[in-house]
Amino acid sequence: MTANSEEQLLVSLLKASSRGSIEMAMILSENGTPIAYESDNKYYDPEYVATAAAVISGAVSSVMELLNAKGYKQVSVDLGDGRKLLIRQYKKQQKLYLVCLTNTNPNLGFIELLLEEHLPK
Repeated sequence: MTANSEEQLLVSLLKASSRGSIEMAMILSENGTPIAYESDNKYYDPEYVATAAAVISGAVSSVMELLNAKGYKQVSVDLGDGRKLLIRQYKKQQKLYLVCLTNTNPNLGFIELLLEEHLPK
């Protein structure tokens, strides 16, 4: 993983500020290369998570293109155990994505406020 200090600081800040609502935060490139990663769970493999998230982002982008849409802001996947996987565009020109895995039954309003506060406009 090629951790950039700005991106690593961002994922660390998001996770720490989330009051336990975010289990894992990651920034990845469009091709699935993890750039920065933060999680207390040693069982999450950043390479696998980044690859899976890149596939989801690519599929959504393809659908948006078919619909002549101008893109998307965020993809939210509801997991069977009540957690959410959030994939959001980050630094659109560089084609980077932020991925967050929430805890069970998260306060999504609080997480959205954190993301709006800390992500570039």
